[in-house]
Amino acid sequence: MWSKINRVCLLSVMVSLFWIKPGVHCWLPSNGSPQQISLVNNGYTGILIGIEENVAENPDLIEKIKEVFIAGSGDLYTATRNRAYFKEITILVPKSWSDSPTYDPLTYERYDKCKIKIAEGEDNEPYVSGIQECGVGGEYMHLTPQYIMDPSVQCLYGTAGRLIVHEWGHLRYGVYDEYPKGRDPIYYRSSTGSVEATGCSLDIKGTWSPQCQVQNGIPTKGEEDGCYFDESVQIGGYSASIMYKQFLPYMMHFCDSEDNVDLSGMVHNYEAPTQQNVQCNYKSVWEVLNDHVDFKDGANPPRTVTSTVPTFKVVKRQPRRTVFVLDISGSMAYFGRIDRLRQAIVNYINNVVQDGEYFSMVVFNNEAYIKSQLVEINDSQRASMLLLVPSPEDVGWQTSIGAGILKGIDVLEHNGQNSAGGILLVISDGEENRSPSIADVRPTVGHVIHIFIKIWSIYSAFRRVMPSALRQGSRQ
Repeated sequence: MWSKINRVCLLSVMVSLFWIKPGVHCWLPSNGSPQQISLVNNGYTGILIGIEENVAENPDLIEKIKEVFIAGSGDLYTATRNRAYFKEITILVPKSWSDSPTYDPLTYERYDKCKIKIAEGEDNEPYVSGIQECGVGGEYMHLTPQYIMDPSVQCLYGTAGRLIVHEWGHLRYGVYDEYPKGRDPIYYRSSTGSVEATGCSLDIKGTWSPQCQVQNGIPTKGEEDGCYFDESVQIGGYSASIMYKQFLPYMMHFCDSEDNVDLSGMVHNYEAPTQQNVQCNYKSVWEVLNDHVDFKDGANPPRTVTSTVPTFKVVKRQPRRTVFVLDISGSMAYFGRIDRLRQAIVNYINNVVQDGEYFSMVVFNNEAYIKSQLVEINDSQRASMLLLVPSPEDVGWQTSIGAGILKGIDVLEHNGQNSAGGILLVISDGEENRSPSIADVRPTVGHVIHIFIKIWSIYSAFRRVMPSALRQGSRQ
């Protein structure tokens, strides 16, 4: 970034009888896997901004993040010629922060999967990590809390909106900087013989700083000596490229080929020894964008939108809430199934669930029964929960998995709690033979399922793994 200062494998003991069908029964967002960013009807959704756990609690930071990305959305809409803006953004706050009624429960969000991270750094320079190939994009964008909060830091890099667009170019589109960095030459001799500053576009004019010690139009010193190209004297005449020095006052667009622009101040400079030219085979930024899935073959054509202000959701890490929904129907009495189930649950309570997490058990046969509401796990509660683990004496009658699911959701919603983010672990040895079935309850709980309650099912290896009714709407 150029600145003005230029710088569990769960229940594994049950291997002989039960197995976990991986990858199913976990309902995900309608656009695919969690944290997947997509551009539909010109609006980006699935954007996840994570605040690192060690960042000091400051509710104002959330509001400032919103301001920065509201500005970025509008500037992105301009830079992409009305083809893209930020539509939906989720902000993940640290678990250590205080609860707030404005925070939604965490569902699928994880900090390590965030594409935009707010975290401390060696300095406050924004950057994108992990750009490996032209057109592919980076791993994540890094912004410090100081950059977000301090206007004096922001101003080193220009307006916040254009800074976000610059970094989004790296992160999403896999385009490169168009200013000299590192060992890049700060000037070059053009095909016409003139000496030009490395940059884009050629219509950006300026003068070399005194530290350059220019002789015959050529700087004799480098950036390490304080030499730089000063464009501050120019008024207008350019609007690209925002991948050059985004802080310049008239910078608004990505550069493009001469055939696709009306103004010379947007034309790509193919001769400059920039990283964009070197890494992208001399393609302009827009030529790379036009090959990107977001815009390829005319996808997301220019469209007038009434507002580019994103919708924000703030979610907070919360202790895990797990409800085991356990089959105690008559078939569990055979082949030592209930004993193996009991061993697994005891192991989970003693060795897997962590202090501070919340745990509950529901059992079902013909009907479902709550063995315990969610309790916060500590040494005392572990002992209490162990006393509630089903035993052979509890087994009997038929199998109604739907009744168990309904009762499990009741537990997650007890005392007005939000079921979102809770986990139901449904464990059964066979097929349903008693109503309500999964198909019966699905119309009732569908809205809950789609707010990311995770439902897993462990089945006998000798039975059908799960009726198709539960698979409907899930993603492999």
